[in-house]
Amino acid sequence: MDELDLNAVAFPKLTSEQIAEIAECSKASRLHFAPGDILFQVGDRDFPFFILESGSVEIYDTSGDTPQLLKTH
Repeated sequence: MDELDLNAVAFPKLTSEQIAEIAECSKASRLHFAPGDILFQVGDRDFPFFILESGSVEIYDTSGDTPQLLKTH
């Protein structure tokens, strides 16, 4: 991994073995979200850890008058 690839550090691609290990954690649960659901917002504290198994997540900057799409994962 390139040391300067912050995207890969912040949003790693986990192996199926890593996902299975995380799934064994006592607080882990599988959730389904509908399009448009908000997972967390700026200022939230103690938001959960997410593993995206399928679909996509859009990251928005909502600090201005109109939300701006920053990234789609």
